[in-house]
Amino acid sequence: MLKLKEKDTNLFYLASGFANEEPVYYTFQQIAANVGPGWSDILEDLCVKLLHLGWNGGYEQIKEKFGTLRFYWINNLSGIKGDIAYDCVEVAEWRSGMYCEMCGNLARQREGGWVLTLCPECAVKRGYPINKYEKEELLLKGKITPETEVVLRPENA
Repeated sequence: MLKLKEKDTNLFYLASGFANEEPVYYTFQQIAANVGPGWSDILEDLCVKLLHLGWNGGYEQIKEKFGTLRFYWINNLSGIKGDIAYDCVEVAEWRSGMYCEMCGNLARQREGGWVLTLCPECAVKRGYPINKYEKEELLLKGKITPETEVVLRPENA
């Protein structure tokens, strides 16, 4: 299987919107820097699938928004390949809502300024609220100490 993280090849280009401008090409590592390291595998899996379908690597924006991956791409595919490609993008965006953007562990969306998808440990590190059960689990696993400052989510939230 193609491993994009290990390649320095400029496979992806940022679409400028101006017909007379030459596209600027990027490596996978450069486009993956637009999201947290925990989503790198999800993004790599998506890009590999799209490239196998014949995608030309064009994109407009890759980012996190409301706690999930957003992948705005240039669809040069038609017919069934285009349909499959759209489904692949949708699944990748959906998957990102279940894994921590920082470390890749199972997570959930958390509000605390920005909406981010974080595991309990990364939520504590970033000052996002966790619930009392997550706190107990972190204590049991030795990830935090009783002295660790933790923002607890209200019971009804």
